[in-house]
Amino acid sequence: MTPLSALPGSAGGGNSALATEPYGINALGTIAGRAYVYNGATYVSTHATRWDSPTASIDLAPLGSRTSVAWAINADGIAAGTINSTSGIPTATLWYPDGSTLSFAARPGETFAQFLDINDEGTALGQYNLSGTPFWGTFIRTPDGTRIDLPFPSGTTQMTPTAINNSRTVVGYLRIGTGGATRPFMWTPTGGTVILNTGALSNGAATAINDAGTIVGWHATGAVSACAWYDPSAASITLSSRLTPTSSAWGIIGGDGPYDINSSGWILVQGLTPARPGRYLHAAILAPSNPCPTFSDQPDNRTFSSCTQRIFIGAAAASRNVITYSWTLNGQPVTDGLFGLTRIRGSASPAIIIDNPTSAYAGNWVCIATNSCGTAQSNPAAITFCAPDFNCDAVVDFFDYLDFVAAFAGNLGSSDFNQDFVIDFFDYLDFVAAFADGC
Repeated sequence: MTPLSALPGSAGGGNSALATEPYGINALGTIAGRAYVYNGATYVSTHATRWDSPTASIDLAPLGSRTSVAWAINADGIAAGTINSTSGIPTATLWYPDGSTLSFAARPGETFAQFLDINDEGTALGQYNLSGTPFWGTFIRTPDGTRIDLPFPSGTTQMTPTAINNSRTVVGYLRIGTGGATRPFMWTPTGGTVILNTGALSNGAATAINDAGTIVGWHATGAVSACAWYDPSAASITLSSRLTPTSSAWGIIGGDGPYDINSSGWILVQGLTPARPGRYLHAAILAPSNPCPTFSDQPDNRTFSSCTQRIFIGAAAASRNVITYSWTLNGQPVTDGLFGLTRIRGSASPAIIIDNPTSAYAGNWVCIATNSCGTAQSNPAAITFCAPDFNCDAVVDFFDYLDFVAAFAGNLGSSDFNQDFVIDFFDYLDFVAAFADGC
């Protein structure tokens, strides 16, 4: 265990000056959180901080007495959190690896907004506050800057998000009425907001979700228990009932529920041991019982066009033993790097990102999970390049033909359909043939 370093210049205020609070870590080991800022022995504030290594802290928001915090960081190194404005109102903020910052101000009528999580494609999960009911709301900001507000189920007055995965599935908890029951929810772009099933228990919350769609959290009627939803349509499962071997000397703390679940199905919890009296608090991992990798989430088929800026392909395998990942395209190993204008990242992780893809990256993509027990392969994901979608609206229709003809008549570079650096009648013939085949 390695202590995280304090911010430069904040080591002179005694033990408090050295306080650091990490909240998120990405696959490269980059950490986001906040650190206490001191001027000599005088406390100033807490600032959003990134640790590229345990001894290398970077002040993301060196704004004096204004407080800030980074709650999460994704595979690209984009940190998400909040900065208090000069008037003290929190503003949702993204910090980029190149040092730039994006602030996403609250809308009129909202008292503040903050980002709580960010997935690897760059979709940030936010929360906003209103002066009247409903008091708390949830939104996402997509990489193109679009804000999407999650709808409130009928009868709810608060919606608090906790996590988003790489499929843009959001989880969190709702408040029924004013001071009523707390209920766990899941939101998907296609299915909307759904209240998760807690069986006979009246309260609950979802606190984390992985890319396989496994959700963890807590449920309760009186005593609180950590739980999981392996099937979002089924009732929650009390995690302590899954422990092997079970032991009265060890117990999961209910509290706020599990803190996280990773792509290997490992669940981060707090536990108490040994038996009373004199129990002690420990961090603990609940790992799947199967020793060999088993894919619990298969990569999805996707279609892209010449306008597509990024392709994200994700999978997830679970195992008791640590898993390493690799990818193949049409049977050939894939590595990270810059290949012309195309950049590949995440080839050694369960989530691979292809920036500025060309038709050369179409084909069958397979994720391979390996550990000391063995190797498993995912189902192939068919990534298809749709060449005749000329206007990039995800539909091949006569408008694509008209737009190509207009570009061809204007001798525009986009009409070099066969990419031979010459605009001629062969481009027209090749486009017509592709258009006739469709996608």
